[in-house]
Amino acid sequence: MALANQLGEAGHPPKSLHTAANVHLRLLDDALTITRIDLATRGDVEGIDQQRFQAFAEEAKLNCVVSRALAAVPEITLTASLE
Repeated sequence: MALANQLGEAGHPPKSLHTAANVHLRLLDDALTITRIDLATRGDVEGIDQQRFQAFAEEAKLNCVVSRALAAVPEITLTASLE
């Protein structure tokens, strides 16, 4: 939602966005713990190039309410690509 909102506000409403998350769990101190999340975002957005799309995605990752809620996860990676 954050990425779609940012793109729309910048005059580039996405035709489609799809994000998949691979969550890595490890046993730490006898408790399952999320140690890493790998995000992969694909978008169909007119009027921007790959570099600009990546910048929008990174900005959304930093400021998204869900990302802030997951701030305790040591590593969250992001790959963003245009279709």
